[in-house]
Amino acid sequence: MAEADLILASASPRRRELLERLGLALVVAPAEVDETPLPGERPDDYVRRISAAKCDAVADGGAAAAAAPELGVLGADTIVIADREITDIRQLDGKKVNIDKSGSGTNLTSRLIFGKLGIKPESDVLLLGIEDDTAFVAELADAGARVRTRGKGQADMIFATFRHRDDLRRLAALVPRIKADGVIWTLRPKGSKDLKESEMMKAGKDAGLVDVKVVSFDDTLTAEKFVVPVANRGGHPKG
Repeated sequence: MAEADLILASASPRRRELLERLGLALVVAPAEVDETPLPGERPDDYVRRISAAKCDAVADGGAAAAAAPELGVLGADTIVIADREITDIRQLDGKKVNIDKSGSGTNLTSRLIFGKLGIKPESDVLLLGIEDDTAFVAELADAGARVRTRGKGQADMIFATFRHRDDLRRLAALVPRIKADGVIWTLRPKGSKDLKESEMMKAGKDAGLVDVKVVSFDDTLTAEKFVVPVANRGGHPKG
């Protein structure tokens, strides 16, 4: 316990992985708290309240904190916002659910996925191999992104499809095509024997990138988010 740097009040394997990549030694102590939103509670207030409650639960009554009171406690929470309301992702993630509050149906699956991708208005988004997904292209346009399928200028974000391990040779060539703080989302078939997660991760590392997120893009594709390490961005090619 004395060799640990931090107590993580979460059972999330992804949070643990990201913190350990920073070189932190963790004590994992998941907190059990009531995560019911308060009436009229704003999403940002909810996240702060629940994260703080998790920290308090571990710090005040947890065995990990009692054994190592000198360690800080980190709490976090993830939410999905649909139509400006907090949605229970445990019930909806991966399901196609239509909600109708204003007379028009909304495909909540696309909202759930789209919210994980970090699309910002005016983002320059380059699509390679996914441009035939008309629903996704429409979502990008609705978000105010500038969508293209060709061009030499550096993009804020690239979505590129890789269906076989032989396709991975294209990844390194994409790195100069993003801005220093840009993102490459790689899309690969779920459960495919032709391209495994470990192969995708290795290809990203070999290309000088670091992976920071994995999400389910749709029923058939997994998306991995790669970025240029912060320490290397000063030397990144300028478009």
